[in-house]
Amino acid sequence: MTKLRSEKNSILRSSLPVVSQHPHRYPPSTFNYIRLAFFSFFQIKTSTFRIVSLKVNRPIHLVSSLSTMNVSQTIETEEDLLPCLHVKLYHPQQSSNSLYGLIPLGKRSKHPAEDPLRLGRDGQACTVALLDTRVSRKQLAIQAYYTPRSRDMLFRIQNLSQRAQLSVNSSALDYLEVVDLPDKALIRFGQYEMLIIRESGEAKASFEVEFEVLTVPPSRETCTCEPSVTPVSDTESLMVNSLLGELRIIGPSETDETAICYS
Repeated sequence: MTKLRSEKNSILRSSLPVVSQHPHRYPPSTFNYIRLAFFSFFQIKTSTFRIVSLKVNRPIHLVSSLSTMNVSQTIETEEDLLPCLHVKLYHPQQSSNSLYGLIPLGKRSKHPAEDPLRLGRDGQACTVALLDTRVSRKQLAIQAYYTPRSRDMLFRIQNLSQRAQLSVNSSALDYLEVVDLPDKALIRFGQYEMLIIRESGEAKASFEVEFEVLTVPPSRETCTCEPSVTPVSDTESLMVNSLLGELRIIGPSETDETAICYS
């Protein structure tokens, strides 16, 4: 009977789990469950981190690609040939007076196409200023424009002076009158002569202007030796009108030339 009990106890001991021998540890099956749960939770966290990282990185890559595209487009527009206006200036007293002290001579300056290019005496209101008190505060303006039929940048010139006419080739412009600039135009106001030559380009949003001083009047080169239009002030106009009135009252007087003609 005692032998049977001992055999039974040995069988029971061999069949007991590890937890009975080590009560402070989990059984193997429970440890496996915990380990599986831990790795599952870690995999879920890792996949969530990957998803979040992908969601964060995608707009960054998109922004970087867009910035690269914008940079490439900017480089393309900068490499485009800009239209240019070559302006050649002349004044009979330009050697003794510093009339062009505020003008960048011999350098191409970039100008936005939507803004008019103004020339006059006022350096704050005009893009190009002349150091001459006889010039109007705003003398003229050159505006770029396009037409639906042409892709070339064209230009108009407008007279901004209220006291003097502006001569464009053979056309005289009064105050605020506008005319299209040809590819080569001779501009006159006062004693100034400006020869403007248009150089076409591919850019659409801006153009360049280059100023140069001539030693001889450009009217000799273009064979348009017309008398220049000089600005007349109010006092000068009153003097001229009074002088004409006196001549009408006195009447024409005979001279030696008339005597020779009738002899």
